Amino acid sequence: MAGLLDYTSSVAGEVKKNVQGLLADPQQALKDILNNLALKAAASQAKTKAAWATRDPKVMAQNALDSSQTALGFAPLGITAWHGSPHKFDKFSTDKIGTGEGAQAYGHGLYLAENKAVAQDYSKMQPTATPTPNRIWNGVELTPGSPEYHAATLLERSTLPATRKEVSGWIKEAESWPDALKNNPSEQAVLAGWRKTLDVLNSVGKKSEFKVGSNANLYKTDIPDEAVARFLDWDNGGRQSYEKVASEIENYKSLANKRDSLLSKYPASSMSESVRSMTDSDRNLFSSIANRIDEGVKNKYASASEHFKAQGIPGIRYLDGGSRGAGQGSSNFVVFDPEMIRILERNGQSTGAAPWQPGEWRGLLGNN
Repeated sequence: MAGLLDYTSSVAGEVKKNVQGLLADPQQALKDILNNLALKAAASQAKTKAAWATRDPKVMAQNALDSSQTALGFAPLGITAWHGSPHKFDKFSTDKIGTGEGAQAYGHGLYLAENKAVAQDYSKMQPTATPTPNRIWNGVELTPGSPEYHAATLLERSTLPATRKEVSGWIKEAESWPDALKNNPSEQAVLAGWRKTLDVLNSVGKKSEFKVGSNANLYKTDIPDEAVARFLDWDNGGRQSYEKVASEIENYKSLANKRDSLLSKYPASSMSESVRSMTDSDRNLFSSIANRIDEGVKNKYASASEHFKAQGIPGIRYLDGGSRGAGQGSSNFVVFDPEMIRILERNGQSTGAAPWQPGEWRGLLGNN
C-alpha cells in the first residue's frame, strides 16, 4: 500500500508539471512530452533486456514497475530543486554540512528547496566558515588558484605599481637561487606562477578593474522522483521516527560506557583475554552491548541519517515555512546522499549535466 501511495504521489506530481507546461507554452510542452515518451520507450527496452540478463528478482521487479510507469506516460522525470549557498562548488559533498546556515533543524543532510525564493534566502545567510572570495576581473569571475585570481588578491593590500614591483622582486630573487633549488620541480612551478601573475599585473590598466562580488550562489539541481517518493515525510510522523532513531543512537554512547565499565572489572593484556575471563552472564551482557554499539558515532543526527539511508530511505521531505501553515504547498528536501543531486545550473549558467532519466537512479538496489 505504501508503494502504491508513493507511486500515486509521483504520478500526481508529474501530471501537475505537464499541466503547468501546457498552460505556459502548449506547443513546446506537447513537443517535450512526446519527445520524452519516445526516449522512455527506447530506454525501457534496453533496460528490460539488461534487467532480465541479471536474473536478479529485485532488479527484474523494479524494471517491471519502471516499465509500467513508462507505458502510462508518467515515469518520473526528476524533481527540480534549488540550493542557496555562500560557497561555490562543482559537486555536493557532506563535508560542507555545517558551513552554511548550519541549523540542520530537519535532519542531517544536504538541504534543497522546491521554491527558488527559499534557496535564494539561504544563499545570503552568513556562513560559519569563511567562503573563498568571489573575485571578478572586468565582469568575469576568476577561478581560485589562477594567476588572475592571485593578482587580484595581491592588489587588495597595495597599489598596482607597488604590487608589480613586489612580484618582480620575487622573480628576480628566484633567478639567483642555487641550481639545486632552481631545478626543483616544485620551485620551478612557483616561479612559473609568479611570472604568469606578473604578466596579468602588467596587462591591467588600473586596480579598479578587479572587484569582489557577492558570495551568494544559487544552484539549480535535479533529484530523481523515484528517490523523492521514498523520502521520510517529516510532517506526517517522519519527525518522530527520525528523532527516535537519533535517541537510540544516543543510547549507544551510554552502552559504550557500560561496556568499558564491564571490561574494567576484568583487567587483562587484551580485550579478548578480558572477555574470556568474564562470567557467563557478564559475557552475554558484553556481547549484547557490543552488537548494538556504533563505534563511529560522532553526531547522533548524522548517524540517524546513515541509518535511514541504509534502510532505503534517501532523505526527508518537509513543507517550507510559507506552506507549513496551510499544511500543503512547496517542500524542502534533506538529501542523505550527495551523489543523488545533479547540478544543472550555477548562478544561471548551465553545467552541462543532464537531468535524471526514468529508471536511471537505483538507490535501493545498490548500483545507483
